[in-house]
Amino acid sequence: MSLKKLVITIFSISILFISSAYSKNINIELISYKEKESSGKYNCQLEFTFTNNSWGTMYGLKVDTEVYDDREDKMSDYAFGKYINPFAGIFSKIDKIGLGNTATSKSLHLKGKCKYVSVIKMKEVKPNHCNIRQMPEGANCLDIITASSKIDHIKLIKK
Repeated sequence: MSLKKLVITIFSISILFISSAYSKNINIELISYKEKESSGKYNCQLEFTFTNNSWGTMYGLKVDTEVYDDREDKMSDYAFGKYINPFAGIFSKIDKIGLGNTATSKSLHLKGKCKYVSVIKMKEVKPNHCNIRQMPEGANCLDIITASSKIDHIKLIKK
């Protein structure tokens, strides 16, 4: 009987550690877009919310993306705006996102009309583009990102 209790205890503790490791996340949600037109050319600015439920305060995150239109053609970024980044922009007031907190940023800018955007694929987060306090050695920011979109015609997915 004591061996059975020991096995159950060890199993319960291991489940607790495994579930806490998988419960860490950075939630990125596409919430809106704004289209700008100049001399007959359009660009689309996408706005995201970022909720930090990772290991600690987040000081850096740049998610490299590929974006496709409704014809499955790759869209071009506008003015180096190919990243989803809560700290985007020279005039951004956001310099950190505390654990459990949320921030909003317009960070992905595309050439073309917003109504044609269909899929945003999050490809990669380079190690030097991910700065989170108490992040375990070897952890990857992209692995803990959860993605969603409030815009019906745009899917936000991890590649």
